[in-house]
Amino acid sequence: MNYFELISIALAFILLLPFTLVPWMLKKKSYPIDYYHDQIRVLKGYSQINAFSVRGIRSHLILISESTLNLDYNELQAIIAHEEGHIKLNHHVKMTLVMGIPIYTSLLLIIKGEVFFAIPILLITLLGQKVISRRFELEADRYALKTTSRDELASVISRYGERRSSF
Repeated sequence: MNYFELISIALAFILLLPFTLVPWMLKKKSYPIDYYHDQIRVLKGYSQINAFSVRGIRSHLILISESTLNLDYNELQAIIAHEEGHIKLNHHVKMTLVMGIPIYTSLLLIIKGEVFFAIPILLITLLGQKVISRRFELEADRYALKTTSRDELASVISRYGERRSSF
C-alpha cells in the first residue's frame, strides 16, 4: 500500500468520524429532553449554559446543558432554533469539507517533501475556518428568526452567546 492510499483511507476515517462515533458517544452521555423529542438531548453533568448540534449519517442531535433547561421557555426555543439552523443549513458537512480537503492536500504535499507549500495551505485553512465559522453562526441566527422573535434571540445572545452576533 502506497502513501497516497494510506492517507486516503485515513482521511476517509477522519471525515466519517464526526458523523458516526461522535453522535453515538454524545447520545450515550445525554438523555432526551422529553419522550417526543429524542433528537433534542440534555448533556449530563454540564453546568454552563450551552448548546450545540452534531450531525450523524442518518440523524442529528441538538445537545443542551442541564442548566440551559432553567432558561425561560422562549429563550430555550430560540437556542434550539439556532441549532436547528446549523443542521438545516448543513454547516457540519460544509465545515468538514472545507477543513478536510486542504488538510488532505497538505498531508500529501508533506509526504512528497513539499512542506514549503503545505504550511501556507494549513495556515490559510485555519484562518479561513474562523471566518467561515463566524458566517455559519450568523446564518444560524437568521434561520432562528423564522421561528422565534428577534427580542428573544437577542436576549439569549446578549446574555449567553457571542457579542458579535447580528441578525
